[in-house]
Amino acid sequence: MLLTPNVSNLLIAEVLRAAWNGGTPLVARLFQNNYTPIEATVVGNFVEATYNGYVAQSLVSWASAVLITNQAHIIPAALIWQHTAGSTSNTIYGWYATDSGGTQLWMCERFGTPQVLAVNGDAFALQPDFYVTHS
Repeated sequence: MLLTPNVSNLLIAEVLRAAWNGGTPLVARLFQNNYTPIEATVVGNFVEATYNGYVAQSLVSWASAVLITNQAHIIPAALIWQHTAGSTSNTIYGWYATDSGGTQLWMCERFGTPQVLAVNGDAFALQPDFYVTHS
């Protein structure tokens, strides 16, 4: 079994952080279908949100890697999604991150509790936390 020590996990996280803060930013998107991601998940498994005011957001300003319980964490700036005036609403089951073209899936997460964005002002914040660990 291959083992990556903590110092290596920090280096891997820093390489990803540099790429994502540089010329290869990730785009965070919300999904509205009642889907539970698995290891074989691809972009096509998700139905992107369509509520009034929805826009995919770039994941930017990733902070330097920190080691927490043998995991190298990198965290971007928090994201806020808000419904604006209009009649289109969605129940949001989770989020996923892609390349800028929306074709390559990088990460995804189903929320423990779906978020409902139905009327003007409904909103929620998301603070992604990406980590590198060893098994």
